[in-house]
Amino acid sequence: MELRRLQCSPRRRLALSVALLLALSAGAGAGEAQPASDSSAASTQSPRLEAGAEPGGETLIEPDTDTDTDTGTDTENGAEGSSPSLIEMGPMLIQRGLEMAEEQRDFLADGYVGMLRGIDNYFTDEGVEEELNESYVKLELRQSFFEAGEGETDVRIKAKADLPRTERQLKLIFSSDERQDESLEERIRPVTTGERVEREESTTEIEYTPDSEWRKWKRKGSVGIRLRIPLIPFARYRLKREWQLSPHWQSEFKQEFWYFDDKGWGETSELEFRRPLAEKLLLRFWTEAEFRDQEDQFNYAQIASLFQAYSPRTQLEYRLGILGASQPNPRVNAYFIGMSYRHQLYEDWIFVTAIPEMFYPRAERWSAEPSLTLKLEVYFSE
Repeated sequence: MELRRLQCSPRRRLALSVALLLALSAGAGAGEAQPASDSSAASTQSPRLEAGAEPGGETLIEPDTDTDTDTGTDTENGAEGSSPSLIEMGPMLIQRGLEMAEEQRDFLADGYVGMLRGIDNYFTDEGVEEELNESYVKLELRQSFFEAGEGETDVRIKAKADLPRTERQLKLIFSSDERQDESLEERIRPVTTGERVEREESTTEIEYTPDSEWRKWKRKGSVGIRLRIPLIPFARYRLKREWQLSPHWQSEFKQEFWYFDDKGWGETSELEFRRPLAEKLLLRFWTEAEFRDQEDQFNYAQIASLFQAYSPRTQLEYRLGILGASQPNPRVNAYFIGMSYRHQLYEDWIFVTAIPEMFYPRAERWSAEPSLTLKLEVYFSE
């Protein structure tokens, strides 16, 4: 493009230069918006900036007809060759990162499940049919935030090795957080306790499930050891049964007896009633009581919850409950109210949960203790 200079003052020349830059920017923007459009190319070539700087209204900038086509071509090539912005690339980078993580996760999960399937086949006759293997490894990260600005983080790992074709439906289970190491309140509430994966607190057990039920009772038994020196053996036995009380109400009872060589014996009882209110709404009431020989008292919890399947990937739960104990005299020790939002973040192996809660303990004269807990769960399974 050729420019014919005019004799004018420096101030006017500066104004014209700014106008020229604006015109060129406008033309480039039109070319980027529709790089393949004929009308866009024409609009890039035809505009001319005219100003009545002189009384004669002489044109200050005129496009050179010899370079018109080249200018349009340059604009189009520039639009096509422009790189996407960081904002546009963000979702692509996240998606690619998740795909790479999924490849690694599938590689590890297939190796883990394949190894266990080989062990299962070794102990099973060739005539037994292949069954779904429910082995998995679960990694859980949990972070709680409290009103005073304090925070706690939990890191937990649980692995289950399923051997479905063996005679007694054996399962090998590893856990970094033994259920009996937590109080009833810690199991009911979602807040973190600063737990870390430590060998001394981890357990390994073998669980067996009989093929048949006993008078509609489902049974499980397990024996294991706590991974510390000296090794601490333990055993537990579980019972479960369901009842259909009416066309709408169902009931379920769970009973567990356990013994740890360092804790003594104990038992946990749980009774639940549930009723669907709509296609995606479920109402639940349950009571849980626990007795520990070391403490020589019962601890109990009474909870009401409303579960909502908001979408195939998202679930909500609203909870209201009380916590109490039998010693020194039967009494309520705390109230709590909260909700949980759980979302299937990616495929079927990454889940995130947000749990706000208000806790009212007797020890603090029923003063409210708000908290927010965030949880990330990653599953490695078949």
